Amino acid sequence: MANLVSISRRNIEVKDMPKNDGNVVDDFISFNYKGREVVMPDSKGSLSKHFEIGTFYEGHMLYAIEALGKTGVYVDVGANVGNHSVFFEMFCPSTMVVSFEPLDWEFSFLVRARDVNELTFDAHEIGLSDKEGEFVTEVGSQTYSIRTTTLDSFRLDDVAVIKIDIEGMEVPALRGMTDTLTRCRPHLFIEAHTKDELIEQESLLNALGYARTGRVWNTSPTYEWTHSEK
Repeated sequence: MANLVSISRRNIEVKDMPKNDGNVVDDFISFNYKGREVVMPDSKGSLSKHFEIGTFYEGHMLYAIEALGKTGVYVDVGANVGNHSVFFEMFCPSTMVVSFEPLDWEFSFLVRARDVNELTFDAHEIGLSDKEGEFVTEVGSQTYSIRTTTLDSFRLDDVAVIKIDIEGMEVPALRGMTDTLTRCRPHLFIEAHTKDELIEQESLLNALGYARTGRVWNTSPTYEWTHSEK
């Protein structure tokens, strides 16, 4: 049966955002997946085109992650508007979801996606790297100053799945989570835009006991990695 899709337009008060922040979002797209209603903010971008036809963005990868049935903490690095975080909490056996999105515009959508679906995932307006600090980057025509920290600083236990999509910053983020990877040995899903990025990821992860499974998803290739002792 095809998913039921509707576009709803309504104002929703979001508890974690100031009312005068200038980022009022009153357009939401709702659809059904496995008998549950999912409501996502309409960001007017490519993700919304997927919601409008009743699917999650990067759905094939998400459905494969769901099928793994991994119980534990799910970490969404580069959470954007919340597509993956919402899926991880609603449809995977996650005990907790932790999301990272450093860009304020995307973060506002992420928080709205969480609250309109009455979810509880932890959302952090910060980027992940190999150290605490701040750097300036360009996204499209906009310049952003991004604060960073390490995943290891959160001292998370029982991490089952980590997804990383942060536009070329994947390796610094991986360097900042080596303790978490060594202790928890989670399943990894990491984007690599170029062959050089993939080689760099492989060099770091192979040394930690990880190898690619051979499964790859998405227009910007996202590779699955597993630990040899899992």
